[in-house]
Amino acid sequence: MSIERTLTLGWNYGLLGVERFGGRLGPVLFILPDGRQVAPLSIAPWFGEEIDLSRQPLFHRLRGEWPCVPFGFDRDRPATQDWPSGSVGSCVDVGHGYGSSHEWELLEHSTTRVSLAIAYPAGHPIARLERTICPVPDRPAIDLHLSVEVRSDCRLPIGLHPTLAAPKADGRWFIDLDPRTIVATYPYQPDPLSIITPGLFVPIGAVPGTDGSIIDARYFPPKRRAEDLLQVLEANGSVGLLNSSENYRLGLSWVRDHFPSLLLWISNRALTAPLGIRASRLWVSSPYAPRSISAVGCPRRTIRLAGVA
Repeated sequence: MSIERTLTLGWNYGLLGVERFGGRLGPVLFILPDGRQVAPLSIAPWFGEEIDLSRQPLFHRLRGEWPCVPFGFDRDRPATQDWPSGSVGSCVDVGHGYGSSHEWELLEHSTTRVSLAIAYPAGHPIARLERTICPVPDRPAIDLHLSVEVRSDCRLPIGLHPTLAAPKADGRWFIDLDPRTIVATYPYQPDPLSIITPGLFVPIGAVPGTDGSIIDARYFPPKRRAEDLLQVLEANGSVGLLNSSENYRLGLSWVRDHFPSLLLWISNRALTAPLGIRASRLWVSSPYAPRSISAVGCPRRTIRLAGVA
């Protein structure tokens, strides 16, 4: 008997897909109260192509939202200002965690939910992940729940990783933050095509560019190819994003005590050639260590993600 690679689930207000590789949610189609259909999550343009899993496993069928346990990755780099040096050899896992680049086991696929789990390799401080994806019956909404079982005491980051598609036509996402909101730029240039000056703490509405310009980083995509990261260090537990071409609002909210910061990963046709140059997407992640999160969409042209401890 063949194993389904992609699981689907529909309800009155939408349709979702769940990919067993990486435990990823996507695509997601929401039906708004006025009958319009919106699909905010990104699907990589190479999703149907064969990828060398030994080189770029994270990019295999890349899409949507997924849990990163542990979150992030490192590289060989010198100390920069107050940041200590780093090395690939010090990492406990591959980029964004074992669960991001391996097949998950299906636990349940019913008319109301999809549940998956993945066991981590022996010796890893993480033993197992389980996640459940449930549409909310009476609105365009999805609840997401993640549990993490550890083998030993550890202090590792978790990133919950929704990836937003670039708006259609000439539209842009507007990240609805006060322009005075302080963000940290990356301690060094993360990519040769980075357009943001590294190692600064500056207002998001006036970020110095590498070419001497001032960038309002609340707008995505930028007007040129770019690969940059900004961290809102004291996020207040919610952020809204306005899609100008399709005229709806995407809202993210979470438990502030569990997610004290918000990472904005600006990837506009620059990440990891030759694949990344074909895609423009905004990664909106809460890099910390929660025990669960739920995503709830609401009507009036709004989709909201709400965290639950």
